[in-house]
Amino acid sequence: MNFAKDYIENLKYGLDNLNPEKIELVVDILLNTLKNGKQVFIVGNGGSAATSSHLACDLGKGTLKRIYDAAEKRFKVMSLTDNTPLITALANDVGYENIFSQQLCNHISIGDVLIVITGSGNSENVLRAIEIAQKNKAITIAFLGSDGGKAKDLVDHYILYEDTHYGRIEDAHSILSHLICCWVKEKLRGGEEFFKEKTTTKPKVLITGGAGFIGSHTADLLASKGYSIRILDSLEPPVHNGEWPSYLKNKGYELINGDVTNKSVLTNALRNVDYVYHFAAYQDQMPDFSKFFITNSVSTSLMIETILENKFPVKKIVYSSSQFAYGDGIYYSKDGKEFFPELRPEEQLKNRKWDIIDSNGEVLRFIPFKEDQKLNPTNSYGLSKIASENLALRLGKTYNIPVSIVRYSIVQGARQSPNNIYSGALRIFTIQALSGKPITVTEDGNQLRDFVNVEDVARANLLMIEDNRTDFGIYNVGGGMGYKIKDFAEMVKRITNSNSEILIDGRFRRTDTRNAVSDISKLKTIGWNPVNSPEKSIKDYVEWIKKEEFNIKELEIKITEGHKKLI
Repeated sequence: MNFAKDYIENLKYGLDNLNPEKIELVVDILLNTLKNGKQVFIVGNGGSAATSSHLACDLGKGTLKRIYDAAEKRFKVMSLTDNTPLITALANDVGYENIFSQQLCNHISIGDVLIVITGSGNSENVLRAIEIAQKNKAITIAFLGSDGGKAKDLVDHYILYEDTHYGRIEDAHSILSHLICCWVKEKLRGGEEFFKEKTTTKPKVLITGGAGFIGSHTADLLASKGYSIRILDSLEPPVHNGEWPSYLKNKGYELINGDVTNKSVLTNALRNVDYVYHFAAYQDQMPDFSKFFITNSVSTSLMIETILENKFPVKKIVYSSSQFAYGDGIYYSKDGKEFFPELRPEEQLKNRKWDIIDSNGEVLRFIPFKEDQKLNPTNSYGLSKIASENLALRLGKTYNIPVSIVRYSIVQGARQSPNNIYSGALRIFTIQALSGKPITVTEDGNQLRDFVNVEDVARANLLMIEDNRTDFGIYNVGGGMGYKIKDFAEMVKRITNSNSEILIDGRFRRTDTRNAVSDISKLKTIGWNPVNSPEKSIKDYVEWIKKEEFNIKELEIKITEGHKKLI
């Protein structure tokens, strides 16, 4: 085997997998730094220190058109690896881990750029430099190797060369430095035209919770329309496993792993963003009530606080809410009297009296949810969504940040995590059908639910930022009709070609509503209609489950255990 050939082929393989959009983003950040007269600082250790010096040289001199023209605008760039007396003095007096951060304290200010070049991403002196830069509201960029280390989760932007061979990592970083400088020079060839104000051709969109199935489908649709995508997600179990799902990789999306309740993370994610989709949420049926409000409501207020504090020019926020906000909704008696029922008494459910009734025992008639009706949620998830809606709309109006609220019905389709076992008829019924276990239907199976395909939801989400008639509006996004749960179970059984029995044995969940169907006429008036059926959602989901090779037996056991806790 030829060592040189293998080395070059492995180097090329890693270079081929670099993200061009991330590289261009770094180029544009540097050009804006030049335009605004801000400074660029570069750090690295060992071979990366040499690359740091080389990059500073090329940015400072190699990007010039006329080296003798003192009037030409130049990069204010400095490699913090070059002042040997200062570095040794700092290492001796305050420790090697502080040699870069202490130099930055002398120079860095808001709007400056720090570039760290590191193979491991774990060098303490580099991490401390990032910390100081971010405290001073500078932009942080990392050239990384291996898995990116700790630096990957700390910086605003990173370019990762995925290899564990340090020689190739340093080669790649050197090539990357040359590429960036050449690209900067190419963009500067337009002369003074560059320094004139101009708008980007690709509006940038931040999607919180974008690794989920609604967020990822929305990202794909937006990207196809020319939007630049940034995704913030904590990748927490049970929905995720701490890793970015395969359906988000190699698409040119900027992926940030972080918590929406962390202000520093939010600040970095919101920088240079035009539109925000706030999808990150905690949704479950468990009694950890405070988590719903911390994740769903606190994050919403923190987002708007961060936008205002940093004067980020966000053009619009789209907040994803839920039909859970309506609770049981509105019912009518035969004589036309209006009722807003409370949660059905547990004793009534134990006696298997499932319908909403008045004090005389008369069964009342359900009316599909409308956006302007009274809200009366039956669980913590719905309560937290109402709180978030109210503060987003109120603060948005007060501080002139347009907001749109989308109240989703039950969204279905591919990429819906089967690991969130406590809710979701499609997930539960499909896993049970594929494993040959009974398909368990709660209550008597006659309760109505409204299902909408995730691709239709993505189109509604796009409409929210492209039609300003939606500013400060609330819109139901649903399938347009209700299905009995037992009929939906039959649908799943037929499409999966399963021999499972459909088990309707009177089990119930205390906080379930009897019926949940949304009136979507308001959204229809501005041009949106659902075009996909529940059958398509089921087929797409079954195909995806099989393709991803989930452990069906293990998931079915979890569903059974979940039912024991909830029903």
